[in-house]
Formats: sequence, structure tokens, C-alpha cells
Amino acid sequence: LAADGVDLPAKTWFSAIHEMAGAHAKGAEGLLFAMIAAGHRPDQEAVAAVLAAHIREGNPGEAARLEADLHRQGLVLGPEARRHLVTQHARAGSADCAERALPAGAGVAEYNAVLAAFAKQGDWEGSERVFEEAVACIEPDVVSYTTVLDAHARCSSYEGVSTWLARMHDAAVVPNDFTHSCVLKALFDSGRLQEGLDYLGTISPTVVHFNIALSTLGKSRQLDLVKHVWDVMSTRGVAPNAISYAALAAAQTCTSALEDLLSEQVSLGVRPTGPFFEAFVRLSRSDEAAVRRFLQRCLDAGLPRSSRVVASAAVVLGPPEAQRLVPG
Repeated sequence: LAADGVDLPAKTWFSAIHEMAGAHAKGAEGLLFAMIAAGHRPDQEAVAAVLAAHIREGNPGEAARLEADLHRQGLVLGPEARRHLVTQHARAGSADCAERALPAGAGVAEYNAVLAAFAKQGDWEGSERVFEEAVACIEPDVVSYTTVLDAHARCSSYEGVSTWLARMHDAAVVPNDFTHSCVLKALFDSGRLQEGLDYLGTISPTVVHFNIALSTLGKSRQLDLVKHVWDVMSTRGVAPNAISYAALAAAQTCTSALEDLLSEQVSLGVRPTGPFFEAFVRLSRSDEAAVRRFLQRCLDAGLPRSSRVVASAAVVLGPPEAQRLVPG
């Protein structure tokens, strides 16, 4: 239409750019420059939509190139557009790009998004550096501190976690449930089992907190400790979920125990998971009849039909039979 000389209003260009940005970044960019060529100046929202499209498609370099091209044409991103870019880069896992996109006067939400991007990469040094830079501009909140804790926890560094937990206390910032999860993960991953169990006793634990302990102990087949944590969870009135049962199953030493656990799960309305079924396969000693029977019970109880379940069943039954028993 534009090439045929139709004078399209700016509103039409904006609508087309936003629609295209949801499907194809290069197409949206082409419309953006066609709009400029038609004599219309795109608004900040349209520019941010095209940049975000490149980022979502995994091309942060293209977003940086486009921003530089627009800058040469006098289109400079404002604070709101840059805040949007920070969020998009962070969601895409581009921590360095998210940090570079931080606008002057960025708030705690933008800094927390950048911190989270570094934490997801397990880059505790990057998280600490951004945190120290943020302190000069904002007052860090519980999310800020906890995100740095998370970066250390992902590296199984309890020393780093304990250091930042102490900084939280010194700053009079009250830990939240995710803070406690990070501490527990670091304790159990670093082999400080007793300290982890003791820490559970100092907080008001949720099922997520108990699952961190159960999963670690279950993987290492420490059945006595798993039962101890399970008893504590029951005493504290915390109901187990599917992850709890999968962890308990991982620690078992006989298939009959898993048969009983499945019955218990079903009675509570908790669906079994792939890892729960995998624990049975591990203990089945290649008993095809037992695996076939247990698989059917799990499917009847709502076991998700996934490639992981098929692969587990195939270990004993072979791929064709496993695929036949787990249709879809």
C-alpha cells in the first residue's frame, strides 16, 4: 500500500509493526524503516517492540545493531523503552546485554532483572558486581539479596550464601521463602546434611523446603534420613506433593515399598511423576511383568505420557513395547 502511494496514518504503521513483531523480527524491522521512509517518526513503544522481537528470537546482537542504526538517525531510546529491553534481555538469559541496557535512573525492578539473569547463569561474580553498582542508585530489597544468594547456591557455594545471608541480616532485610530455599540448596548440595536439617528447624518450612532435603537425601539413597525428614514434615502439618513422593521413592530398596507409596499417593489425589516410575524400574531387576503392571497402575493414576516415561520403560520392556503401552 505504501509503495502504491497510499498515505497510511501512523496508527496503521504502529499496528502493523506490533503484529509483525510478534511473529518475525526482521519483518518488523523492515516495516519500521519503511515507516521512517514514509515520513513518520516511530514512537518508543514501536521501536522497543522490534528490538524485543530480535531478543526473543535469540539475536541480541541484532537488537544492538538496530539500536545503533536508529541512534544514528536521531532515534534515542527513552527510559521506559530501555526498561522494557532490560526485562527482555534478562528473560532471554542475556545478562551482559541486560546490564548494558540499564537506563539512567533504573529502579530496583530493573536491577533485580539483571541480577536474576546473572544468577541463572550461575555467575555469582556478575551478580555481586551488579549488586554493588546498584547500591549506589537504589536501596536493594529482599529480591536483590536473595538473587545474589541464588547465584551462589547454583554453584553449591554455602560460603557465598552464608556471607550474603549475613549481609541481609545486617541490612535488616527479612528473608523470604525463596531465600530459605537457596540456603537449604547450598547446604545440602555441599554435603552439610546436618546443618541443612538444623536449618529446617529454624524456619517455617513449606513443602518446597522439605523437597530440597528429600531430593538430596533420596538421590544418595539415605533412606533413614529421608524417613526422618518425612516424619518432621508430617509433624509440621506440611502435605507432601508429587516431588516429595518421587524423592521418597528414589531412596527405597524394594519394589513393594513403591507399590505401597503409589497406593498412598492415589488415596491423597497426588499424581505420580516420571522420576517416581524410574525408581521402580531401577529396583525391578528387569522383571518385565512387574514393570508392565506398575506402569499401567501409574498411567491409571495420572502419570504424564512423556518421552521420559517411554525411555524408562524401554530399559526393561524395549522401545516398541514401551511405546505401545504409553500411547501419545
